[in-house]
Amino acid sequence: MKIIKGILLPAIFIFSTVIINMVLPPHLKWLAWPTLALLLILLVVFVYQYEGKTIYKSSHGVFHWIGLCTFLLGLPLVVSVIVLIFTPKPLIHEIKPIEGFAGETVDIIGDNFSPDKDCNVVKFNGIRASIKDIERGEPMIIKATVPRGTTAEHVSVTITRRLFRTDRSRFFIIGEPLINDFDPKKGFKPRGTFEGTLVGITGVNFDKRPDNKENNTVKICDKKALIVSVEGKDGEVIMSVYVPDQVEEGIEGPITVKTPAGIATSTQSFYIFKKPTISGFLPKRGFRPKEGFRKTEVTISGTEFDDLNEDNNIVIFNHIEAEVKQVLSTKEIVVYVPDEATEGPITVKTPAGIATSTEPFHIIREPAVEYFQPFRAQADETIRIIGRNFDADIRENNIVKFGEVDASIESVSPEGTEIVAKVPKRTGDRRITVTTPAGTAISESNFQILPKITRFEPQEGPPGTPVTIYGYGFGER
Repeated sequence: MKIIKGILLPAIFIFSTVIINMVLPPHLKWLAWPTLALLLILLVVFVYQYEGKTIYKSSHGVFHWIGLCTFLLGLPLVVSVIVLIFTPKPLIHEIKPIEGFAGETVDIIGDNFSPDKDCNVVKFNGIRASIKDIERGEPMIIKATVPRGTTAEHVSVTITRRLFRTDRSRFFIIGEPLINDFDPKKGFKPRGTFEGTLVGITGVNFDKRPDNKENNTVKICDKKALIVSVEGKDGEVIMSVYVPDQVEEGIEGPITVKTPAGIATSTQSFYIFKKPTISGFLPKRGFRPKEGFRKTEVTISGTEFDDLNEDNNIVIFNHIEAEVKQVLSTKEIVVYVPDEATEGPITVKTPAGIATSTEPFHIIREPAVEYFQPFRAQADETIRIIGRNFDADIRENNIVKFGEVDASIESVSPEGTEIVAKVPKRTGDRRITVTTPAGTAISESNFQILPKITRFEPQEGPPGTPVTIYGYGFGER
């Protein structure tokens, strides 16, 4: 009995003190003193005033002490259950932001959190997060740091470390970034008013939150690029960046995207254009490689032409801008010679610089008819038209007319100075005109058509018989 009085009862009192201290949250600590005082009174009453008597009216001392110990041990548990019942459950209204990287601070907004931050337990998929601060008010805000190693989408909040009452809310952890593609595959660095080529990078796990664009660091050829926008679309993220000014021209390298979760590197390389060059040009129509008509096509050969964006290639014929028909490759551009073009060099301008041909491009001028031989002939006979600036490459570009009647062309000399044409049947004494893409030339004198009899009817008859004569080149009288 002395052992019970000297050891067991003080042990029960100490045990009860520990239990009450563990189960009571800070805002209910005031319950500890009344509860402990009640325990102490009960110990004194049971031990010193009612010793030898049993709560259960038993005459056996063993049952007396069993009942006493059961009552004293059960009292803290009863208090704990009461506290648990009347302690409100924590409620999470929202988490801001709803997604983020490990190591970032998020605001958990809700009610019924403990005002003591150490009594709130925040877990991201079972991994405990550190609480930086708690803002009291309505609602309450817990500022917690997303723990590293978290990969799940749920966060659970426990109001205290002693009472296992929780509420859950969804949270998305942004994982390691991945680059799926980028477009275009080559471009220009900034120069003058040109801001640089805008590159669209497609991937996943880029930070697309409007206020957190700085969480993405993009490098092109190992130089930091300026981010213009980050947008989510169809499960992917599209990030638009400008080619950086610090990058070296004429090189290629990968694109990297760095976020707080890791670094992604593209599998393809991005090429930086350098200053273009012109090695030569060839007109589609002309007498020699360095000359051609206005409006004719000219193929310019060189290097570093932009074959992805035709608008980045500006072609100039002696200060007159030409229309670009097609960029065949980085080495060939097809353009039209402008109407106002004059003889001079060809210039190709890209955002990387300007290239000028070493030789001038000669514009084939309007044709001229100096004379023709013979001066008169019958229909279907050929004559030679002597002049200059006829199209020797494409015969169909030369149109010969006797008055208003078209004549067929037999040949054009390689120098473009002579046309052999057949006299049309239905013509009279008219001037000869020669038209090329550069203009129209008119002969100074008329061509004289000689009459030609093809048949007559009847074939025979007495004197005075009317005869009808058919042919070409007859006069009107």
